[in-house]
This record gives sequence, structure tokens and C-alpha cells, in this order.
Amino acid sequence: MIRNEKELLSVLNNVLSLADYSKRDSTWYKNTPEVILVVNLQKSDFGGQYYINLGISFKAIQKEQYPQENKCHIRMRLDNLTPNRDETLNIFNLEKCSESQELLIIKVIQNVAVPWLEALITIEAIKSKIIAESNVSNRTTLEVKKYLGM
Repeated sequence: MIRNEKELLSVLNNVLSLADYSKRDSTWYKNTPEVILVVNLQKSDFGGQYYINLGISFKAIQKEQYPQENKCHIRMRLDNLTPNRDETLNIFNLEKCSESQELLIIKVIQNVAVPWLEALITIEAIKSKIIAESNVSNRTTLEVKKYLGM
């Protein structure tokens, strides 16, 4: 059972470090040849709700080694990638603690967040995803679309 932000950060750090992400504050980064993958923990202004923000930053456009999630060229909330959005939101709500919460968080990070990001580490994969999926296209900056010739 996760009772506070410190415990949540610890669980996230354990699972993301296994996938070679490095932590800086409440954000994790993975450097690849063409992009930087970003996983960010955001606290709601209301209550104990947290959100997982995912981002992809193009190295050719943005030279920052540790880009803020809100400055990434492609951005997505984890709950928008899962079949049951409300269920995903609930596991990141510390006011709705459950015995299985930690296991569910690990599972959704390992099975949804990390694979989604890591499927988008090349320019060609990103282009294909933008063309095939409107939810990715809608969350991609015009700057990137122009860079990709789209």
C-alpha cells in the first residue's frame, strides 16, 4: 500500500530504473540516439491524485539534456493509453489506497508506459505512429510535424 508521494516515487524509481531510466526530481529520462524519453509524475492540485505524463523530445530540435515534460514534442498521459482510464487514474490516487496498488502501478508502467515510449525511439517509428493514430498526431507539436515533413 502506497501512503505518500515519497513511497510512490520510490516504486516508480524502482520500476523505471530497471528499464534504464534515470531520475531527476519527479521525472525520469532515457536517452536514445534520436530522442529523449520522459516519464513525469504530476500531483493534482486537488487531493491525493497523481498523473503519469509521458513525453518524447527530439534531440535535433531541442538541445536540452533534461527537457521538462511540458516542453516535449509529443506528450501523452498514461491513463489515455489504457483501456480503462478511470481504473488507471484510481491506482494513482493515494486517497484510494489498496493492497494491490503497488503491483498495479508496476504493471501499468512496465506493460503500457515503457513499451509505448520505447516503440517511439526512431524518427520512422514516430512518423508511422503519427500517421496511424490520431491521438498521437493530436499530441504532437507542429514544430515536429514540420521537421518530419508532414
